Amino acid sequence: MFRVVPNPAQNEALVSFTPPGEGVNVVLTVSDMNGRLLKSYNNLNNGYQLLELNDLSSGFYIVLLSFDGVQVSSQKMIVNK
Repeated sequence: MFRVVPNPAQNEALVSFTPPGEGVNVVLTVSDMNGRLLKSYNNLNNGYQLLELNDLSSGFYIVLLSFDGVQVSSQKMIVNK
């Protein structure tokens, strides 16, 4: 399970996911719709990450979740300021 709430978001959003277990490198990235990497969070094994969105403009973004370098899920996130 992988969720981004709230969506649309303004200043912050919480990403929650089911952790895969010990020893797995969990990476969360935020990219714009052109694929440009804007944020990256590594070694997330607690099942959540708070995204600070103050530096992002209004628009559409892709939140990507990877386990050990393999993409497992993605979701569109809307920032509306």
